[in-house]
Order: sequence, then C-alpha cells, then structure tokens
Amino acid sequence: VYYRFSEPAVDRYPLQPRSGLGRQQVIMAARELDQAALPRQARTWLNRHLVFTHGNGFTLSPVNTSGPAGLPDFFISDLGPSTRIEGNQALGISREEVKAVVPIEDPFLYFGSLPSPYALAPTAVEEFNYPQGDDNFYIHYSGGAGVPMGRFWQRVAAAIYLGEPKLLVRGELNAATRLLLHREVRDRVRTLAPFVRWEAEPYLVSVRIEDSPPLRSEHHQYWIVDGFTTSPYYPYSAPVPGEPSIRYVRNAVKVVVDAFTGQMVLYVAEPEDPLIRSWQRLFPELFRPLEAMPAAIRAHIMYPRWQFQLQTTQLLRYHVTDPRIFYSGDDVWQVPKELYGEEQVPVEPYHISAQLPGQTEPEFLLLQPLTPLSRPNLVGWLAARSDAPHYGELTLLRFPSQLPIYGPEQVQALINQNPRISQQFGLWNRAGSEVIQGNLLVVPIGDALLYVEPVYLRARAGGLPTLTRVVVSDSSRIAMEATLDEAIEALLDPGRSSEASPIVPPV
Repeated sequence: VYYRFSEPAVDRYPLQPRSGLGRQQVIMAARELDQAALPRQARTWLNRHLVFTHGNGFTLSPVNTSGPAGLPDFFISDLGPSTRIEGNQALGISREEVKAVVPIEDPFLYFGSLPSPYALAPTAVEEFNYPQGDDNFYIHYSGGAGVPMGRFWQRVAAAIYLGEPKLLVRGELNAATRLLLHREVRDRVRTLAPFVRWEAEPYLVSVRIEDSPPLRSEHHQYWIVDGFTTSPYYPYSAPVPGEPSIRYVRNAVKVVVDAFTGQMVLYVAEPEDPLIRSWQRLFPELFRPLEAMPAAIRAHIMYPRWQFQLQTTQLLRYHVTDPRIFYSGDDVWQVPKELYGEEQVPVEPYHISAQLPGQTEPEFLLLQPLTPLSRPNLVGWLAARSDAPHYGELTLLRFPSQLPIYGPEQVQALINQNPRISQQFGLWNRAGSEVIQGNLLVVPIGDALLYVEPVYLRARAGGLPTLTRVVVSDSSRIAMEATLDEAIEALLDPGRSSEASPIVPPV
C-alpha cells in the first residue's frame, strides 16, 4: 500500500543493436512512495519523516508486445530480492542485452514526481526499503545530500524554518543526519529557478554515465524536467486559447535531477532565446550548454508534450498564409475526437517510431492528427522530432484536399458498425465485463497510413484490463486479431479470416 507508480513515460532504449533497428520503444514507470496511502494510524511523525523516506525501482515494458494473458510484458519488474530481468523472444531481445543497457543497481528514489514531505536521513532509525513476504528490508541513506543537522544550532534553524519543535528533542538524529527538502522534482527546480515555467511532467531514465560533475557515474536513475520561458508580450502575436498570458514560449531549459541525491543541473536547450540569455548573464554559474549533458542522458531527451500541444492549438488557425482565407475562416482545423472507453475525447498527441517522408530510418516522433473544423476526414498531421541531429524540428504533412482520407472518428465508426466486430463487442459486454477501446493510432508507413486500435476487456467490478484484440485498418479494409502481427497479416491477405476476427470487405 505504500507504493504508487507515477505517470508512465514512453521512451526508447538501444536494445536491438544486432537487428539494425537500434532503439526499442518502451514504457517506464517509477515506483514511488505514496505517503498518503499509509494507514492513518501509521502516519506518525517518525514514519513520515524518518522511516518511509523513498521509493524503490521502476518497471520497463515493451510497447508492442503483450503477455500470454493480455497483460503487459516486462523487461524489468519486481526490483528487490525478487528482481526480474527478462528478454523478449518475439522482439529478438535477450536478457543480457537488457541488463547491459538498463542499470538497476540501488534504484532508491529519494526525489521523485509525487508530493513528499521533508525527510531526515540517515538517523538511528532504519529506513523502510521494500517488503518481502512477512519481512521488511531497511537501509540507511548514504547520498550525502541535504542540509547538515549535526550541530544544535543547525537543528534550531531547521526547527524555526519548518515550525517543528520535535527537531530539538528527537534522540534519533545524529551527527550524520541531513535534512532533505523540496523532494518533488518540479517543486525543487522551481525553488532554484522560479523565473522558468515548469509545466511538463518529469520522466525517469536509468542510464550509465561517465563522471560529469556534479553528476556521478555510480548513480543511474535521473529525472528529466523541461523548463519554459514565456512572455505575454510579443509583437503581432495572438494569445494561446486557455493561456492568455502566453504569446511567446520556448523550451529553453532541460534539467537533470539525480533521483538519489537531488543534485540538479540546468542545461540551456535554446541558446538563442533572448529571455534565457538574459538570465544566463544574471546567473552565469547556474546554466550549462546542452552539449555538456552526458551523452547517455541526452539520448533520452524528447520534445515536450506541453509545448507541442500549445503549438498545435495555434496551428489550427495559423497554418493559413492567404490573408483572405484567414479572415474568412473557411480553412480552420481541429483536433479530432476518438472513442476511449465509452467517452468521446480529443485525440492526444502520442509517441511512435516511424519514418518521415523522404527518410529511410525510423525515428522517435510525437504525432498529432488533424482534421478540418466540423469535418471528420484527415487533413494532415503534425510531428515533432526528438532524435539528434533533428531534435526540435516540427514537420507538417498536409494531405491533398481533393483526396478524402479517413480521420480517426471515421475509422472508429467503421470499426464499431462492422457487423462481426460489433457482434463480438456485444458478446463481451455482458456478464459483468466491459470492452474498452484504446487510443486509435494513425501510423505513417511510407506513402500510406495504418490505423491501429487496441481492444481491452475488463471486469466491471474492479477488474484489470487485458489486451484481447488488436484492430488495424488501411481505410479500405479492417482486420481484428489477437496480436498486432496477426492483424497486419490478415489485413494484407484478404483471403485470411478467423471466426472471431474477420477481414472486412472494402468499404
């Protein structure tokens, strides 16, 4: 009950060097300590600040396979005495390759993305590390971070600052004890640099680095946080809908935070941004160039979703270059909607590995489909590139206006109105179970588009969703099979069918 997995992040790791594909797309989720989940009688001052001080570990999953029962596959899970590191035969990734690429040593998360109170460590009290059966394992903090508490006057200062007189009388504190403050990473970097906006969700990476002071090679888990410079003043600009104070925004800063020591390093990602250049002149010792970031961490930076969504919002109107068309308002776009569960929700940008037009190698993209206002057909998509040397570039692909291309709403309607698929969904939506249609992905493949939607089945009474089917379409045919590979094969072979997941004739 002490743990909670924070927001999962889609990332990529070099797990397929032999195949030539290079990087495998994965989902990483940090296992953090959630003190709000402690039983009420256990929320004592001693437990909150001296015993339950940190999270432990993470999970790593491939994005494109699932387990035999429709549950996630894992490369890494159950960190602790029952640590599981596994390869994936379907992807051609061995256990040794996973161990070599993703370090798991001492994954203690004293600083994380969840709200956490101050901690005192090390003390005479052992800190809870992880449970194992009926026993608990404990450690003493050895990170050396925080404010020293060994002298009485230091305790007095901390007691006044925190309004906590217990610091003056608690016998558990010793000469090595340190006070760890601002342990939620966004709060931490906001305290250090309040003139930067920290809107993006932090994400965890686990890598091996060479010594790059103040980051140390013996540590492996780091949080990456995107910082933005914004301004309400910029000539000939329009405010972002819903964000009237933003007329100018740049992802000017990327911060790396050591999850064990809380050490922060701020790197300038937009050296030409006039706002961050001004702050650099005021605080020259605070910032470093992006090139100084360790290469292993730099390989995991990605285009921030928050900024991408702001840019997409502005693009809905400002893609027009003809003033007459702009003021007539007859070429306005919108973010399409999709059915997620039982609700119509806007299609959120998603990460995929795909080839851009004119490119021969797949790359890590953040992609957003777009449709005309009040019309469901696809008019184009916007992609943000995250891989070097093209990091930060935006690519807009516009489809020919004379060629109608199905948008997500239309493809989803074709899926749901197909007699056999609809009948199967109806059978599953009985006897205490429900069908959950996941995110509909529009994947560019060469000069074509592939639509992919996972289908999950869950018991209505607190069940765990399991991947049951995968639906694919090229907008002329639809196939539903148990796995993505089988669905693509069925789509390419019109003569192939199965009783539960048929090929649909051309629409």
